[in-house]
Amino acid sequence: MYNLIIIDDEEIIRNGFSKFVDWNRLNIKVVELFEDGKEAIEYLKKNDVDIVLTDIKMVDKTGLDVAEFIHVNKPYIKTVFMSGYKEFEYAKKAIEYKVENYILKPTNFQKVNEIFKEIVKKLDEERTIQKQIPLLETQFINDLLFGAIHKKAEIEKRAVPLGFSDKIYDACAYFEFEIKDNQLFLENNWSYGKERLNMAISNFFKSLNKEMVYYPLFNESEDFTVFAYSKNKNVLQFEHLIEGELKEICESIKGFIDLNIELLNFKCFNNFFELATYSEKLNVIENVKEDANILNINMRDYKKNPSEI
Repeated sequence: MYNLIIIDDEEIIRNGFSKFVDWNRLNIKVVELFEDGKEAIEYLKKNDVDIVLTDIKMVDKTGLDVAEFIHVNKPYIKTVFMSGYKEFEYAKKAIEYKVENYILKPTNFQKVNEIFKEIVKKLDEERTIQKQIPLLETQFINDLLFGAIHKKAEIEKRAVPLGFSDKIYDACAYFEFEIKDNQLFLENNWSYGKERLNMAISNFFKSLNKEMVYYPLFNESEDFTVFAYSKNKNVLQFEHLIEGELKEICESIKGFIDLNIELLNFKCFNNFFELATYSEKLNVIENVKEDANILNINMRDYKKNPSEI
């Protein structure tokens, strides 16, 4: 069920909305009632809800204050205004704060049901997308690394639903690792299979106390690739972070599961677009080599000297 709070300085209105709408049928649960926006904002600072139904004119903090707080701090919450006034200024603010709808008093409860039914439908769709995000993230990063997408507009479009809109302008990097004696380790030291080993390695990279965000990508060989970015870090700061964190990760993997991984190659980029352009060039070279079989290029050595591209 989706959690809802109701805010109105008139008790009869608060209780009326709470009791006379069949929230259970709408898959909504009323979790709290507030008589002022100030109380509601304090609650929202410590608690998450899905929907806020708020009056606009209140004594201390208004519904506009609540909507602004949500817009800045918790934009995933759906806000619905209710008011007895048809004022243009409210409509402008509602648009600015991305308010979902506007209920006029006195209330038409059939209209209320229609509004919240539509909001629940939208929340259901967002939840479905949220469940798919890990897979979509992996596909997006794969496409960046292997040159499948390189146009700025396409990267920006793909980044939006994944929450990468602000990240694509940050410094990033890719790393190539080799798992030393992988087959021997799987046969003699690890009884859970290759997929579980990949998951264990991935967990070391995704440790929450790291300053960088890592996305390990595995294949059937002994090599694996890691994509990384760090919010608000330029390339020089980024490279400094890499040295310390990768050493720590490799030592942790060795210490906990006695597995050796070796960094074969890495390269840093000013932003995601630069990485995509670089990957596209490498992809072209690899395709020419494979298709024509006339270029004598060692790709691992070539990637170590990207200035030659």
